[in-house]
Amino acid sequence: MEGDLITEEAFGKTTHLERFKLATKVLMGISGIKKLNALYAKTSHYNGLEFIEAVFQELRFHFELDETELNKIPTEGSFITVSNHPFGALDGLLLLYIVSKKRTDFKVMANFLLKEIKPIEDYFLSVNPFENRKEASSSLVGTKQALIQLKNGGGLGIFPAGEVSSFQSHQRHIIDKQWQTSILKLIKKAKVPVVPIFFNGSNSLLFHLLGMVHPNLRTLALPSEMLKKKGTKVKVRIGRPIKVSEQEEWVKPQDLGRFLRAKTYCLGSSSEVSTYFKEKLKRLKTAKPIALAKDSLVLIQEIEKLESYRILQQAEFELYLCGANQIPNLLHEIGRLREVTFRAVGEGSNKALDLDEYDFYYQHLFLWDKQNHQLAGAYRLGKGDDILKSHGKKGFYIHSLFKLKKEFKPILAQSIEMGRSFVVKEYQQKRLPLFLLWKGIMHFLTSKPEVKYLIGPVSISNNYSRFSRMLMVEFIRRFYFNHHLAKWVEPRKQFKVNFKKVEGGTLLDGAKEDMKKIDQIISDVEPDHAPLPVLIKKYIRQNAKIIGFNLDPKFNHALDGLMILDIDDLPKSSIEDLQKDMKVVV
Repeated sequence: MEGDLITEEAFGKTTHLERFKLATKVLMGISGIKKLNALYAKTSHYNGLEFIEAVFQELRFHFELDETELNKIPTEGSFITVSNHPFGALDGLLLLYIVSKKRTDFKVMANFLLKEIKPIEDYFLSVNPFENRKEASSSLVGTKQALIQLKNGGGLGIFPAGEVSSFQSHQRHIIDKQWQTSILKLIKKAKVPVVPIFFNGSNSLLFHLLGMVHPNLRTLALPSEMLKKKGTKVKVRIGRPIKVSEQEEWVKPQDLGRFLRAKTYCLGSSSEVSTYFKEKLKRLKTAKPIALAKDSLVLIQEIEKLESYRILQQAEFELYLCGANQIPNLLHEIGRLREVTFRAVGEGSNKALDLDEYDFYYQHLFLWDKQNHQLAGAYRLGKGDDILKSHGKKGFYIHSLFKLKKEFKPILAQSIEMGRSFVVKEYQQKRLPLFLLWKGIMHFLTSKPEVKYLIGPVSISNNYSRFSRMLMVEFIRRFYFNHHLAKWVEPRKQFKVNFKKVEGGTLLDGAKEDMKKIDQIISDVEPDHAPLPVLIKKYIRQNAKIIGFNLDPKFNHALDGLMILDIDDLPKSSIEDLQKDMKVVV
């Protein structure tokens, strides 16, 4: 029919079935092309992005995108976007619609179907998926047109797989096949920033079953799959532009492809967050309401009796170190604010107060805001030899997370165990509160010359996607792990690292030992752009090592890294900085 998106003649020629008229008609019906032609008839009087909007409205199709991520698209100059290809024509329409909002000089390399759409034909460079390999190689998948587009300063959208995502038996996942070498050579030749874009989702089971029979059957089903997306919503993530200098770290096109593919698919790891979120909500249904705050007058009266326990005063803050017996009301407030602070980042005990048996024989280092009459933060400290004498190995909090072998006992005897650190939300953006707490730890060390080690768990919140947590664990194991001491501690609930859909190892190869690079990778992955946890970075910068990882179901499944810091390894500059203006209290 004249005016159809795909005529019988064009369909027959493209599929090499032009001699089989009946087969062509049957396949057009089965594949959904007739319905697609009807959709086209309703919308083809629109042009450009208005046409795409009309198609989306007819399909009641929606997408979810953080508008701030749209700002990652370069505002000027040539660039390339690389994307996974989960749906087919819909990916091309969606990519064009999103990026063209930012850059009107954007074109997409896509299959023949999109090139046939007259209202937007100028936005696409055509690729025929029914070409044989010899023909595809000779044409270099539109390389010439693509390079002209980039030379003119425009943007180019690419689906490097060249075909729709399918079930890959060796990976046991629905995922892109390996990205085409010809496309990767084009990217290397272009020498422009590359922006990874991820579309979350997949085509139907029937689509993938047809693909197992023959790839051409899968391609024929694409129009039908597009229509099946009626009434659905797709989540889209846009990553940070990858600079040319970053790309040039990968000499071979195949290695660059692995890196770009990993940078793209890692954006989709945030889809796991929904699972974790549901789990967290389920747990929080049984969580107790957080206890009421103590009256400020009661806390002030208790503070007034603690002058001999005050370590230092600076600005509006006072720092105290004492046992539980001296602070019954303040301990209540410490437990309450711990729970408030930890729950806010996906951790916490789910009790009314985050207090346990260890709190009653450990020391409490806490920061008091004397102007506002409230706690600003705290640490829990336990002297190792005292704990061993009174409670044995089981007296250490870390023993509840790790089985501590007898070889580790000498280290415990020369240690201070730190834990349950927090800074109240309104003080977290200030450097001083955490710095003063560390000055307090230095005071504790100064008065205990027999202490050689600082040990304790540092938490990675369950708010991070599993993929980000795996990246953190592997990064630390590569560069900041003490494998010798790790033999003497055993996690009670092991955290397993298994990179499947995303080649996490490739991302780590690119980051090397650079803390800023892994920080950026984690930030790119997380929807809220959260970087590495602050305390992990703080400890590592002080030359601390990690010797084990444990999942803690009692703390909202937080992942704890067991940190150990040899006092002799503390940077001299840090020691000098922390000892300034220290009031020694005996």
